[in-house]
Parts: sequence; structure tokens; C-alpha cells
Amino acid sequence: MILAGLARSLHRAGAQIPDPKGTLLSPQQRAERAARLYTVAVCLLLLDKGWQLDVQPGMSRMYRGDDQVEPLDMINNLRNEHASSREWAATCQRLGIAGLCLDSSLVEAPITRAR
Repeated sequence: MILAGLARSLHRAGAQIPDPKGTLLSPQQRAERAARLYTVAVCLLLLDKGWQLDVQPGMSRMYRGDDQVEPLDMINNLRNEHASSREWAATCQRLGIAGLCLDSSLVEAPITRAR
């Protein structure tokens, strides 16, 4: 899954997401927005594979049967290099999302606002 490489380039990806009108975000804030975007993408992949979403104050997780995962923790582990590419691949395999790719144009082309 291409996300392993993308999570390490959050600053570049975040820089391509336009700032909210009237606001100038710091590079760290932009990286945080990109991390949230990737987290949502993982959630959507999991939902498509039959996982369920459980959101409670201060916590969100995905579950399927007895398996559960917190996508934000997954992205943060990649981001902070607490998980290797090999571990990420094994996790994706276990979750049923191995081989699914996010569109790399998310990082390669600037995002434009609708008018």
C-alpha cells in the first residue's frame, strides 16, 4: 500500500492542501492536516472491507468481529517511524487492505478549491 511512503512525507502533502481562508498554517499544522486526511482514507478503506466505526468522546476505533484498530494510531506509528514498512505491510494484510492504493496524485498535484 502506497501510504507507507506518503505518511513519511506529510509536510510535503500538507503544503499542498490550501490553508483555510484568512489563516496561515504552520508547517506542523499542515502536516497534522495531512495525517488526518490519511487517517480518514484508511477508515474509508476499512469501511469498504466490512469494518465498523466506533466513535466516542476522545476515542475512535474500527472493528470487525473481535479485531479492532485505531487508524490514527496506525498513521502516527508510521509518521513517527515506530512501524517499519514491513510491519505496515503485515498490518494491511491482516486488516484486509493490502494491495489497495491511495491515489498518489494526492501528493503530486496541488489541491484546488471549488469555486
